[in-house]
Amino acid sequence: MSTTAPILECPFAKGEALKPPASIEATGKATQEQLPDKGQLRVNLYEEASTSEEAWSKFQDAAQKLLAAIGTAATTGTIQPMQDSKMVSATLRGEREVFLVTADVTVYFDIENFGSVIAALAQNHFAHSAVSFTYSDKIEVTPELLEQASKDARLRAEAIARGAGKAIGRLVSIHIGEPERRTSSSRDALFNLSVANYSKSSEFKIDASLFDINVASLQAQCVVAQVTARFEIVE
Repeated sequence: MSTTAPILECPFAKGEALKPPASIEATGKATQEQLPDKGQLRVNLYEEASTSEEAWSKFQDAAQKLLAAIGTAATTGTIQPMQDSKMVSATLRGEREVFLVTADVTVYFDIENFGSVIAALAQNHFAHSAVSFTYSDKIEVTPELLEQASKDARLRAEAIARGAGKAIGRLVSIHIGEPERRTSSSRDALFNLSVANYSKSSEFKIDASLFDINVASLQAQCVVAQVTARFEIVE
């Protein structure tokens, strides 16, 4: 009677690859929003006169009027005036030279003062342009946001598995993707279209709350956390 022990062969010793278990991968997302809390716009100051001195005097008056109009509701960047001259037609004397002093002034404001700033500019006959809304802080991807994205990934994987008559098992791998960021688009306040209907001698009062709708309709800044998770599929 032979006492030789049986030889057990391992199929993987012959080069057969280990077949990984069936798995499913899903990407979950979680979004956090932030409304703009800062804003800025541009006011063009333009004055002209027959002499350089008079043009500078008129410009300084306009700059002081602008600062008085916005008061404590906003601040301005450095006002850097530029001087120039041009030839204009004169009825009886041909052409004459006029002197210009101009400056593009950036006005900065907190979002809650938006209506007050626009109303003050309109009442003092300052046209504005290039309104934009910004954020004082950049939204960061927090642990809580990643947790929500991970739960979303699991829910998606479970739904796909159920559709195939299966279930998910243990977590095989997980990957945190680059966050997606979206910023608010800028728009001009509609009142700019109405300022031209008033002469500089007009006296009128504007209700600043009329512009609250513009602020409320702005798109929020968003950050989207993305987590991709792979789970084993079980019967």
